[in-house]
Amino acid sequence: MAGLTREAKAARERLPDRISIGVLAKTFSKQLLEEVIDAADVREVRYRLLPARMMVFFTLACWLFMRSGYGLVLSKLADAEAVGGSGWGDWTPPTTSSLAKAKARLGSQVFRMLFDRVRGAFGTAAAPGAFWRGLRVVTVDGFTMDLPDTPENSEFFGRGGNGSATPNPYPQLRALALAEGGTGSLIAGVYGPYSSGEQTLAEGLLADLGPGMVLLADRNFPSYKLWKAAAATGAQLCWRMPASFTLKVGKVLPDGSYLSEIRPPRKKDGPPITVRVIEYSVRTTSADGSELSELFCLATTLLDPDTAPREELAALYHDRWQAETGIGELKTVERGGPEVVLRSKSPALVGQGVLGLPVRLPSRPRPHQHRRRRRRRTGPLTHQLQTRLRSRPGLRHPSGSLPPHALTATLAHLSTQLRRPANLVPRRPGRTSPRARKRGGSTRYDKRPAGTAPTRTVTHEIVLHRLPVSRDGRSP
Repeated sequence: MAGLTREAKAARERLPDRISIGVLAKTFSKQLLEEVIDAADVREVRYRLLPARMMVFFTLACWLFMRSGYGLVLSKLADAEAVGGSGWGDWTPPTTSSLAKAKARLGSQVFRMLFDRVRGAFGTAAAPGAFWRGLRVVTVDGFTMDLPDTPENSEFFGRGGNGSATPNPYPQLRALALAEGGTGSLIAGVYGPYSSGEQTLAEGLLADLGPGMVLLADRNFPSYKLWKAAAATGAQLCWRMPASFTLKVGKVLPDGSYLSEIRPPRKKDGPPITVRVIEYSVRTTSADGSELSELFCLATTLLDPDTAPREELAALYHDRWQAETGIGELKTVERGGPEVVLRSKSPALVGQGVLGLPVRLPSRPRPHQHRRRRRRRTGPLTHQLQTRLRSRPGLRHPSGSLPPHALTATLAHLSTQLRRPANLVPRRPGRTSPRARKRGGSTRYDKRPAGTAPTRTVTHEIVLHRLPVSRDGRSP
């Protein structure tokens, strides 16, 4: 259909041109997607069965159905639209290889642009945990994600360790997320090979910091270079310092905190940076009376004890969990579980998966909204068709059956699909050897039976130190 104008295309709109995802279609209008596709220069030259706009929604839907293959994901979208619309027409489901090639043509720049549209801090002053003394609270945290085990991914991203000499069974990427406290809104994100250090990746987040913010970070981030660059953005810092840092007592302040200096590794790197240090312990008491105490050392650019009380900063640092919970949902829950691997089999397509996840987050229900559905039994069809006939959004009427006007078209479509050779999966022969376990015998991802998760009751107490205490817990 080369040479068709856009008006002619609209007049003979086909099923692929109508496919979208409900809430995402409201967030990303057709006009917006057309603009982003043109800006990324990924518009299809010919009038394809897999247009770029449909492939954007398809890629986002792959995150909604992480445990479904490409064919089944597209079937969910196409069937839902066909039942609620004007049927399937001459629609023929494309092959998996066609979908993979269409995703490769799309690239990741489209999702980078869409991510820029949805990211940002949206908490108001009334949102609990979003602000502290007029400063917007933001948190940076790092995580890793498993990738498909292909030579390309392994060479580019590398493999991490699992606490032993055995390398990780999958290639891994390392990512950082900058999130808002309280709401957990994602402000920015970066990723790179597993060998990338968190301090190096954090430099890619500095452009999103600015005056009116207070940045919380754990002890993996402090360095003279990163502290100096982050403070130069105008944001206030409150970071936990590792034991490897030597923070000599300069001036003891009235509230028991003290001034110290972060010294450069070399004199030519710059002058020492004055910081305020707050030391305290978190004492954890179990129900059986056993106690565990951990020493915390915070360094901050907020030097005035009157405007930044040490007890409030200690409590503020531990409120990082609000943002980390959102980041944890991003890297585990939304992914479908820690055992689920991203789909992208090449480094060029990994960006689609990493950027596509936060793009479609606004449409995803929270974990407590998920409910398990009973799988309905079907007749002696092939496994692929059994899966396709299971309940999915758009194919069921509120009464529990298909809408009457769609019943005839649906039966005709299923009858056609039954006769397709691609759907006739031959019976597998008996297994001659046990299935190899990719995780190498690790029990990390084994699921416990329902209701058997261990629980215990503990109380936490923050004990502030008025005098400087060394890292080993002894007074100087």
